Amino acid sequence: MLLVDDDPAVRDGVTKLLRRAGYACFGVSDAAAGLAFARNRRPTVIITDVQMSGMNGLAFLEEARRRPELRDVPAIILSAHGGDVVSDGARRLGAQVVAKPFDGKALVTRIGEMARKGARAPS
Repeated sequence: MLLVDDDPAVRDGVTKLLRRAGYACFGVSDAAAGLAFARNRRPTVIITDVQMSGMNGLAFLEEARRRPELRDVPAIILSAHGGDVVSDGARRLGAQVVAKPFDGKALVTRIGEMARKGARAPS
């Protein structure tokens, strides 16, 4: 599992949450590191924040989807600011949106469902 978030508190918190739930989760701080990680080790699920410095989460996921080996990896976009742009982008990229703040137990459940399916969310 790959988590891309430029906020160290969120990154550490979600990584710890997922590891306690039994998932191998690797957190990186920016889109470039996320793309490098994803190319080298195809994650079972990609989780990305939408608002990050440099490349935002939607652009990161769009770039990941250009790669055949990452095209069908399930993805979640974390967003404190929903709205049509995020929803439309997520739908186009086959990702689900989880609003911040989120319930940790619900996030773990959703990730588990996605990891078991092993495919993109329905568009």
